[in-house]
Amino acid sequence: MPRKARGNARAAWVSLLALGPWLAAAGCVKPLRFEDLDASNDVAAEDGGSTDTGSADTGSMDAGSDTPDSGALDGGRRDAGDASSVDALASDAGVGLVPTSCAGAVDRADCETVLVEPSGPFCIGIEGTPENAGWSASPPICGLSLSPFFVDRTEVSVARFRTFEARWRAGGLSPTRAVRFPNGLVYDAPLPPRSETTEWSPLVAGCNWSDAPDSAGDQHPINCVGWSLAMYFCAWEGGHLVTSTQYEYLARWHRAETAAGRTFPWGDVSPSCDVAQYGGCTGDDGRLTRRVGAISAAPQGVLDLAGNVADFVADDFASYATLEVSACWTSARRDPLCLPSIGGAHYARGSNYMSASEALLRTVFRASTALDVASPVRGFRCAYLAP
Repeated sequence: MPRKARGNARAAWVSLLALGPWLAAAGCVKPLRFEDLDASNDVAAEDGGSTDTGSADTGSMDAGSDTPDSGALDGGRRDAGDASSVDALASDAGVGLVPTSCAGAVDRADCETVLVEPSGPFCIGIEGTPENAGWSASPPICGLSLSPFFVDRTEVSVARFRTFEARWRAGGLSPTRAVRFPNGLVYDAPLPPRSETTEWSPLVAGCNWSDAPDSAGDQHPINCVGWSLAMYFCAWEGGHLVTSTQYEYLARWHRAETAAGRTFPWGDVSPSCDVAQYGGCTGDDGRLTRRVGAISAAPQGVLDLAGNVADFVADDFASYATLEVSACWTSARRDPLCLPSIGGAHYARGSNYMSASEALLRTVFRASTALDVASPVRGFRCAYLAP
């Protein structure tokens, strides 16, 4: 980007930042994010069985004229302190108030975000007991804190994914995109080829995608995408996959009325189809899922943190017993993150529409097995840096 244009973009960014406090007062706001400019150029029960990878789109991916963010790849990670990398990121994107996919549709419910301002230290995990054996959620890790962040109020819908898919199909996306995390780390997310069925398998039974827009189906969560594609999408939107600690904070601690936090994302009462889409509940529109935002039982203002589809998180998988001494947890107790790596063991949180056990819907639940490939029971939501 020419120096003059870059200066104008930064001036606009400063002006938009000044709106932050005013926007935050509304509770649900549109975050200040990078806006894409590419157009100019689990356990077996949790997984719902094995993923059928035989019916995905096998079209090739054309990188087009878009160029990747500069900076050498190092297992997908790089240091945000590298001035050349940060400058390249700034020159590759503008700044906007809405996700790229929501431009021109800011009043849609699936485009809303919530500003989260965590207060006080908190814990993740739970003391080991027979009922949570195998969850990889013991022992608890305490004294954690998070920077303020924005998060999608709902899981990413099929409607939001369509704009991205059209760009992807046309070959107008960068081979990699920089993902910025609140602890200052940057991950270079590669764009999977459309032929990689572990990342894009939209024709499997139970998938919500349809090649033609569907007014009802487009209101359901996008599923049948893998971890890498979900991470790239969130980077394209200007954010990142929610971290595991952010997810547990939202489900358990945000706006909690007791010092113990919530047992379930909606509170402490046992689950029912009124508060979660889980095993045995009827879906909407003849599907296995409910429309995003259909269930509003969420004191934290963030919906479907248990049930519907499980949400991919940014972290590589590691047991709590070894997490604090693991090389992956580079950010320690402030904005903790088991830093993602290309080819790492990724996973999802929040259970899904097949989760029949009450235990699987608890705020502390983590699948004991890394499940990172495309499946009808997994989707995602994005988080964004707060100004």
